[in-house]
Amino acid sequence: MLATTTNLNTSCALAAVFGFVLLAGSSGAQPPLPTSARPLDEKKILAEVMATRAQPELPSLDKMLISAIENNPDILVAKSKLHEAEAELNRTRLQIARQVITLRFSVQNLRVRVEVLQDGVRQQRITVGPLMEKLVELTALEADLQYILGGQLSPNK
Repeated sequence: MLATTTNLNTSCALAAVFGFVLLAGSSGAQPPLPTSARPLDEKKILAEVMATRAQPELPSLDKMLISAIENNPDILVAKSKLHEAEAELNRTRLQIARQVITLRFSVQNLRVRVEVLQDGVRQQRITVGPLMEKLVELTALEADLQYILGGQLSPNK
């Protein structure tokens, strides 16, 4: 019987504690919230985040400008266009040089032929027709050479 009385006393004590807990909970007083559920102070959190955030050191202005000049896509495209234009300029220079050389030697040869033909006409060995043909050809070549030289064809230059 003693065992039954002990069990009964234990059960009553547990019921009393459980009832007290229920009454305390219904009285309107709430137990304290855990730390993780407390309202957050946004300013404090922002200050903590900003303090712990590692801000990288900015490079010097000189280094930034050098990097921009070397790596900026717009500058790289402009450099590419510049190199292409320089290559075209060099091709044009070579073409003009070839034309000047060809025209110069052609004019020299025709001048010699014209002199020979003039001597033949003076000595009445040939007619004027071939001389006139070579003079027309020489005049055309000299005009082409003058154009290529930019309008400057003088015997001393």
